[in-house]
Amino acid sequence: MKFLRDSRLPERILVFITVLAISSFAYYFTVAEVEEIEDRFDNRRVMLVKMLAHEVVDLLDRRLDLSPRLSNLLAEEAIA
Repeated sequence: MKFLRDSRLPERILVFITVLAISSFAYYFTVAEVEEIEDRFDNRRVMLVKMLAHEVVDLLDRRLDLSPRLSNLLAEEAIA
């Protein structure tokens, strides 16, 4: 036991384990936060696309709101 009492090896092992545990938790929380931000961005993008599609459908339903040039182009292409 004199070896363990005089050596700094147990202290270094304890410090290593502590640093490893803290860095593991930090990594886990960072990854979780990044995934949450990505999910929020994806949800926001999907919502914006749905809103834009809804607005386009509304504008196509009400051709009077479209500019005359765009209305003529749509009529020529027989889109709406």
